[in-house]
Amino acid sequence: MVVFYLDLSIFVAPKTKPKMKMKRRIILAAIGLFAMLGTSMAQTSVTPVDSTGVKPNCVAYYLPKTAVKVKVTVALCHEKPGPFANYAQRFLGIDKVITTESTRWELREVALEASQLPDETKQYQISVNSRSTAQNITVSADGIIKGVNLKASQEQPAPKTYRKEDKTKPSADPDYSVLGEDALVAGSIPKMAEMAARQLYRIRESRADLLAGEGDHTPDGKALKQMLEELDRQEQALVDLFVGKRVEDVKVVTYTKAPDQEIDHEVICRFSTSEGLVGIDDMVGRPLYITIKRQTPAAAAQLQKKAPRACGLYYNMPVKANVEVTDGDEVNAKASISMAQFGTVNHLPATLFNGTATVVRFNGAGAVVSIDQP
Repeated sequence: MVVFYLDLSIFVAPKTKPKMKMKRRIILAAIGLFAMLGTSMAQTSVTPVDSTGVKPNCVAYYLPKTAVKVKVTVALCHEKPGPFANYAQRFLGIDKVITTESTRWELREVALEASQLPDETKQYQISVNSRSTAQNITVSADGIIKGVNLKASQEQPAPKTYRKEDKTKPSADPDYSVLGEDALVAGSIPKMAEMAARQLYRIRESRADLLAGEGDHTPDGKALKQMLEELDRQEQALVDLFVGKRVEDVKVVTYTKAPDQEIDHEVICRFSTSEGLVGIDDMVGRPLYITIKRQTPAAAAQLQKKAPRACGLYYNMPVKANVEVTDGDEVNAKASISMAQFGTVNHLPATLFNGTATVVRFNGAGAVVSIDQP
């Protein structure tokens, strides 16, 4: 423990001017010493980044800004009659068949999810200090803070698995390759249809025999599964020749909104059965509207509060908001989402990191999830 002694005799009225000057110097030196001592105690220092940028010997981080992603799933549906459509009832007993060729777009699903962007108005810098652990931060690829003093196992995200996308587009054209040679050379559509129906019934009998194990050499395990799958494929191809074929090309388009204020009934896109998803100004489509409203109206007043000018670690206090997407008549999607920019900014005390490796975790919206002190 360091003890400082101050000569109180300096406060006694001086007898000469030189002694008075000397005593004033001593007083100023003592004041400076205590000021330096107070500065050294502020080991953790976090300040907002201004227009001059991040200062030397500092590490910087962003607080997040919440973006609402609207994922709209649409499908381009193509229907085409089969070449044996007129004989479906006669040979297969099927009434419901595709009779005319058509192409149209269908709106399948609207989904909502939250993502985070760096908030350019909330960037902070931490002074690197050997007596502070606050600079041991973990940030995302775009600089958003995720935690402080996290262990290596806590920093690494779980590995992602990617499925190879099938780029082959389905075709509505009839598949004649499943027809036997006799049917292909039959010479007339009615005769081809009759032979195709007989082939279809033989496939169904073969499947029944395999499942019942009545064949001379009935396979098992993987071989049986492959044979059944091939019979299913051939059967479906033959049925399509009668009832027609419907193929779909599914697409997902994402629209992103990261508002600073509430949104009320704003057009986010338009949908047309003939054109699919179109721009917000294209009147050929029917509009989809998005609304983002705070769940607690009183929370709006919190926006007037400014973040305290302190040396502690800044974090978000987000506000829940109700998000809806409608087409004017019905709700297509709705969710409750924590909006970082609708809330306020607070700070953790600097003393949490003065010589102590306090572990802090933040969620996606920049709010504190947990604080663990060693």
